[in-house]
This record gives sequence, structure tokens and C-alpha cells, in this order.
Amino acid sequence: MTSQAASVTRTGTDPSDLLRLMKERGVPLTRDNYLHMAYFGELPEQWTPEHEADLPKQFQDFSQFK
Repeated sequence: MTSQAASVTRTGTDPSDLLRLMKERGVPLTRDNYLHMAYFGELPEQWTPEHEADLPKQFQDFSQFK
């Protein structure tokens, strides 16, 4: 599943819930911060376009796959 509505992070958290948590805790909304929280600081060894598509749109960067 690559739609944002159906995606979940490694934490099992819906991306919108994780973004809300970041805002509530005052964590700057950056790609690095999001990935660190979503994957407990351990990204998959092979980052795929499917992983990228599961990120909130504001953090997606498909340029690395071109």
C-alpha cells in the first residue's frame, strides 16, 4: 500500500498521528526528524520508492530514484 491514508510507519503509527505528535512536542517538522521517529533511528537498509511513497507528501523526495 502506498497511499498516505493507508500507510503506517515502523512504529505502527499513522503518519498524520506522528505529525500531530511532533507538533505537540515541539519537534521541528523536518524529514530527518520524521524518519528518526518513524523508524526509531534505524532506516531500512534498502530505501525503496514504496518507502518514500509512505512518507507524508511534505517529506517525499523521489529525486533519489531517478
